[in-house]
Amino acid sequence: MNPSEANWPARIRSLGLLTRWLLLSAVVLVLFGLVGSVNQMLHGMAGWKAAAVAAALCWAGTSIALILSGVCSNALVGMLSGMVFRMALPLVVGFKLNDRLLELREADFLMALAAMYLATLPVETWLSLPVVERRSAATVSTPRLQETAAQ
Repeated sequence: MNPSEANWPARIRSLGLLTRWLLLSAVVLVLFGLVGSVNQMLHGMAGWKAAAVAAALCWAGTSIALILSGVCSNALVGMLSGMVFRMALPLVVGFKLNDRLLELREADFLMALAAMYLATLPVETWLSLPVVERRSAATVSTPRLQETAAQ
């Protein structure tokens, strides 16, 4: 393994929040193109609409999660609050939209949402983990916790 590949957490840590968000947005845009193309072959233009709504929901949820993991001072709070938005926003709103909009339901919206969700989850996690690791290490290295651990 190349030494620079082994140090990917440090390289991501050095990226700013805006750069990580732009990377996430670029991945969502590429996934939208892939999911939209497949959905168009199956359902016509309604497939693009379903893919667009799925991409927007997943992008919003993962963006909020990424921002929360970057700005929260406590690593656990950042990850848990991010997880709520990452899961609840696409899934709850997606199920509600699927129930209420026949056009989305007929275009297999939930399949597009599942594909987008499962593809964006590891990307957002990959971009968040090095930041959370750094905050977690900073929290553990405080003198009060070191004294408690020594006892």
